[in-house]
Amino acid sequence: MRSRLFPFILVILPLLLLVIGRIMGFNGLYGQDAHEYLRMAQAIREALLGEGAFPTKSYWPVNYPATGALLSVIVPNLTLALQLVSVLALTLSAWWLRQIALYYQPEATTALSIFIGLFFVGSPLLLRASVLVMSDLLGLLGIIGFWRAVLAYRSGASIGALILAVLAALLAVFSRYPAALVIGVLGIGWAVELLRKKDWSALFLLGIGGGGLSLLVLFLMPGLVGVSENSFLQMWSATQWWQTEFQNADGTLQFPLPNLLATLGVIWLPTFGLSAWLSIGFLKRTDLQLPDRWVLLLALLVKVLFLAGLPFQNPRVVYLGYPLVLLLVAPGFVRLWNRFSINKVWRWGLLTGVVMVQLALLVRGYHQFYSNQQVQQLLAYRIKEREKEVPVYTFAVDQALDTYNVESPIYNLWRQKFDEFSLGGVVLFQPEKFGNANAPGNVWANWQTLTTHYQLRPLESLAEGWVIYRIERKEP
Repeated sequence: MRSRLFPFILVILPLLLLVIGRIMGFNGLYGQDAHEYLRMAQAIREALLGEGAFPTKSYWPVNYPATGALLSVIVPNLTLALQLVSVLALTLSAWWLRQIALYYQPEATTALSIFIGLFFVGSPLLLRASVLVMSDLLGLLGIIGFWRAVLAYRSGASIGALILAVLAALLAVFSRYPAALVIGVLGIGWAVELLRKKDWSALFLLGIGGGGLSLLVLFLMPGLVGVSENSFLQMWSATQWWQTEFQNADGTLQFPLPNLLATLGVIWLPTFGLSAWLSIGFLKRTDLQLPDRWVLLLALLVKVLFLAGLPFQNPRVVYLGYPLVLLLVAPGFVRLWNRFSINKVWRWGLLTGVVMVQLALLVRGYHQFYSNQQVQQLLAYRIKEREKEVPVYTFAVDQALDTYNVESPIYNLWRQKFDEFSLGGVVLFQPEKFGNANAPGNVWANWQTLTTHYQLRPLESLAEGWVIYRIERKEP
């Protein structure tokens, strides 16, 4: 792949995956968060059209649904608009990341174009995320855009770069709150640089601009509670770096790897890409003398250590450190690519091997998301087909049922503890997975009440262990 093909690769890969998914019936809705983003985007779009009020309270950051709502003015299908936000975020992120990498190694245009194309655009996790209704890539775009603005200002740009830095930082933080860790460390590093240069005007403008816009966002949405009411943050502890089992609001969670090693997966997990596997062996100690190596390394370290102290594991929160990994290992890949320059067969073998491995990982992960959405649509269809206006008690799919227009009243078994249940209502549940004391929230207590005081008559068994029960009076 030559460098002039880079823009084509940027656009075609995520768009091709989006088109294939749409043909297969995949709408990007995976997990409860996606359905909540869709609901928020719908509310914001209605407000923009004068058909409702702007939402003022949200557990989730607002940038992603707001951007999707704005784009839906051009693309009326809201789920497609939200998917396109992710596609565009990946594309622009890759373009800026390539510019950043070339800032440090301007002579390596071809090698770095291949590097970013293979391991950023072609990353199985990032490419899969580009077709999801999810805010991760927009947060990633904010981080990369912030550092791109820093380098532009350093290279001679002025007010435009400062404005971009402020907007990109706010885009990152109000798309994914954990982005504040990376932005914070990188921002402190830049502030120290500006202090040394006695660039007081830049410091003043950044402080006023960033602070003022942050206050404006909080004024418009005083109910942004995702940070202040996050139980996971309140449970942070360094002792959890080495743990594999956690008790939190999601129940008892068990993982095969300790938290610290799992969080370091942004470096070694093949699902992110094979960049570190191929590049680390070709790094040299002199690479640390390249500009900004230590601040990039510190930002990655702070993020890894902080996330490893939270009582859960989730690749989504690890995404945000991936551009830092790529920038740190890029010099190693450039050396590897140059070494293979003596033999084109080796180069093509390297490219083919990486593409095949990452494609296999992409297909595997994509199938999981596609299957999950198909099951949710099946559950909604079966409830709508057989139940009319009777209460539905469920967990983990309540927002999906609402998205797919189930008209019955829906009650969440996790959010609320019920002292009694409506006779004739139905329970949509996974008894093998959640019918035990390790179930999260109020699920186990509600299940005990149902099985102890009522007769649950199975109506239908569905995929992934889901069962529809009728709630009946228990015979004495």
